Amino acid sequence: MHKNNLVTIFPNTQNFHLTKDVGQICLNLARHLKLKPTILTYKNDQQYDAIKQEVKGLHLAFIKNPLLIKWLDFKVIFYLIKNARNIALLNVYHPSIESKFYCILYKLLNRKGIAYMKLDLDIEYEKKLIAKKDARGFLNRRILNSYENLFNRLVDYVSVETNEGLQLLTENDKYPLKKLIKVSNGVDSKYINEHFGEVNFNQKENIIITVGRLGVEQKNTKLLLDALEKTNLHGWKVFLIGPVENTFQCDIDNFYKNNPHHVNNVIFVGATSERSQLMAYYKQAKIFILSSNYEGFPLVFPEALHFGNYIISTQVSGAQDITKNGVLGSLTKIGCVKELASAITEKISSDISELEFEQILKHSEQYFTWDACLHELVGKINVS
Repeated sequence: MHKNNLVTIFPNTQNFHLTKDVGQICLNLARHLKLKPTILTYKNDQQYDAIKQEVKGLHLAFIKNPLLIKWLDFKVIFYLIKNARNIALLNVYHPSIESKFYCILYKLLNRKGIAYMKLDLDIEYEKKLIAKKDARGFLNRRILNSYENLFNRLVDYVSVETNEGLQLLTENDKYPLKKLIKVSNGVDSKYINEHFGEVNFNQKENIIITVGRLGVEQKNTKLLLDALEKTNLHGWKVFLIGPVENTFQCDIDNFYKNNPHHVNNVIFVGATSERSQLMAYYKQAKIFILSSNYEGFPLVFPEALHFGNYIISTQVSGAQDITKNGVLGSLTKIGCVKELASAITEKISSDISELEFEQILKHSEQYFTWDACLHELVGKINVS
């Protein structure tokens, strides 16, 4: 292993992670810093096709999946002991005990190396943690505080995805201010335009889409169905894209039973096997809906924005930033059927103007491409 390596530790990497922040940040950060990008992972998929396509140049280093203790993986520890001095930048995800430990170990083994943690922060969950921090027992509090202080002293950069998250962490002194930075999630606009074609307003149809794991508690697809029950679609079509939980089938059946007039205009597509299929839906759609109960910063946000979709979302992490505080989209209360139905009805009625479409594209290009998202972090690393 050469000394110009950027290594991301993400043991649960699957092929789809490579086109999201895990793969894209590793690849694009390495490209800007002239490093070799590698993800350390178990072999969770038989094939990692994205390596040959969207993230060409990214490398995978496979380690054996442990059968017992998974929260602190000794294979990762041995990898760091062996290779730390040849890693110029170590990237980890989530503020877990093990991620912090990997950063601490790496910095003790390579003082000149750069340790970077991407939080993938769920703001509502973080608020609960902050509220409970003084409820821990005295001994636990002393141990955890010492551990977190050591991490904060050694880590070089900690990034959060949203302005709201940055403000929350700053106000609560969670991480050293000089090390805290905002890195939103984005898209590789150049690759998408070259391989799936640029989007233009004339391609848009009266289509609404949602994308995700349909029926899981986090995504709250039931909220969307309940809102559609109260909505006159006026000929618009709604496509729900993604795998459907078996337990959700009963809700789908009841929806069609109670709303036979929606049988032909509310369509469950299922999982898309090819990335091009998903891109085609984004291209045609005018409106994108997210009805989630909670999120970190969903990657579907910058994807939808890139294709000029007007975003209607519950007020989860990232919703304010992606819609420019509701100027380029609509924000609704989490779990509120009435507000979501009203937002859908209002936008169907007013439609999406070409001016709105152009403003959404401009917002995407300015703030939500990977080059834009990583610009400040790259600058700080280069200066250091």
